[in-house]
Amino acid sequence: MRNTALRDRLMHSLAEIEKSALAAQARKFSEGELSVLQFIGDSEKGVNPSQISDCMRLSRSRVASILSVLRRKDFISMEIDAADRRKMTVGITPAGSQFLAARRKEFFRRLDDFLSALGTEDGEALARIAEKTADILRVPEA
Repeated sequence: MRNTALRDRLMHSLAEIEKSALAAQARKFSEGELSVLQFIGDSEKGVNPSQISDCMRLSRSRVASILSVLRRKDFISMEIDAADRRKMTVGITPAGSQFLAARRKEFFRRLDDFLSALGTEDGEALARIAEKTADILRVPEA
């Protein structure tokens, strides 16, 4: 198979995957409010907005907007850092943890269904190719 035919086949398949409900749910974990909530929830000591911006490669204004929405929903708390009063520490609230756990549970259920339908051998191959793809495409630290 020529590279152009393979490329075209891959592009078509990726476009079809992108339309799926599973891909839509996965995007929520990698962009927007849910991804920021997950980032905050994964931090044991809380984070500051600059860390969120830097680690997630989001603009400071985008982070501020997302934090504002999450705070209105009572999913996060924001407190002035005791060590440096110019900084804000952001932590997840019990309501935020509960919301995040429910979203993860639903996403993992759908992912488990997908992997079950795919089968063990193909699932292993997909995971290996996804890991290799991530390594190749990994953005170097700035």
